[in-house]
Amino acid sequence: MEFLAVAILVLLQRYWSGPLPLSGSINVADWLALSGRIPGSETLIYVVSVGIPAVIIWLIAESISDTLLGLLYLFACIGVLMACINRVDIAVLFDQAHQELRLLDDEQDLMSAENGFAELQAVVHRQLHLDVTIYLFWCLLLGPAGSILCLFNRIYCDQLEADSDLVLSDELASSSVAERPHTFPMKVQYWLEWPSARVNIMIMMFVGQFNAGWKVLSESLLDFQSAALEWLVRAYHSGVVREDYDGLQDFKAKQVAYLDECEQFLNRQCMGWIGFAAVFAIFD
Repeated sequence: MEFLAVAILVLLQRYWSGPLPLSGSINVADWLALSGRIPGSETLIYVVSVGIPAVIIWLIAESISDTLLGLLYLFACIGVLMACINRVDIAVLFDQAHQELRLLDDEQDLMSAENGFAELQAVVHRQLHLDVTIYLFWCLLLGPAGSILCLFNRIYCDQLEADSDLVLSDELASSSVAERPHTFPMKVQYWLEWPSARVNIMIMMFVGQFNAGWKVLSESLLDFQSAALEWLVRAYHSGVVREDYDGLQDFKAKQVAYLDECEQFLNRQCMGWIGFAAVFAIFD
């Protein structure tokens, strides 16, 4: 059932127009505010804030897994994924990039334009990874409870980072050096991202340049320090190579072809998730 749910959500991510139904319908902030009032240690607050919702969804999913030939469980998986995923409209992002390219008419703006298009790829991969594929992966592995765990942990970490930014700003006012604390929830977030990022890299290897992609994948499997986005961008550049240009018109011509190839590559990557989910279901 997880395979069908993931396949449906991949197709919705690719072809749906606008936000997904139920997207953002889970009010995580209110739950975290409520659980944060519990007297006790930070560990207890974290377990209640993140662990309890995942356990509740797991218990509900287990209780309905055999009901109506598993249809209720399928609907639960689809509903939870829709609520967790913040759809990335790839077509709109690339349409905007094409429009910016058409408006480019000054060679002095070439460098900033090139950097902007390179940044676009990083933004797209970050959004796909954190807003879409991480929930697909953990739904395949743990069912809807896995997606809920990712959602609540990410928002919990976002709140920790926002709070630490306030503390760091106060410390910087009196000190030239301040370091961001590495808390347990942020380490959990890193390990939630780690395997799903490697699956993304593997899929990019198959839909792009296999030899270059394999090198990136094999190196990433031995790295337990770098952020997932760094490896995702490296895997992307191994699959889509940008050509050198000579002048404004040559840049615009090659950039049009580059953007089209990028969009097709990302579309193949999305479809690759259906293939991965199918293989995962076979061996599950």
